Amino acid sequence: MHKAIFWGLILFTFSSAAKAGCAEDVQAQCSYYKSGELKSQSACKVTTCAASDTYFFSTWEWSNGNVVEIKMDPDTKETTLNGKPTYGFPLPLKDDIVCFGVVDTDEMMCTNSQAF
Repeated sequence: MHKAIFWGLILFTFSSAAKAGCAEDVQAQCSYYKSGELKSQSACKVTTCAASDTYFFSTWEWSNGNVVEIKMDPDTKETTLNGKPTYGFPLPLKDDIVCFGVVDTDEMMCTNSQAF
């Protein structure tokens, strides 16, 4: 009986871990667009962590000092970019670019990072 409980706990632990993880890309390129125009572009480090549909967090550290944080609230499932409501574009866009637009603005952030 104790062996069955032990192996059940082990399987549960590893099956849960398989659904979560983090990735880091230190050779990404990040871009900021406003009104459809490229306003800023820089090399960046992208770190992304996710756990199925319950957790998502991505930090983009630009070489020019800018930092972008994209988070998903685990309760509401709403995504924010630096605290502002945002939406993601379907994956992948042209050349495997990932983009997020800020709701009710003409701002968009994109990266070619492989950490998604």
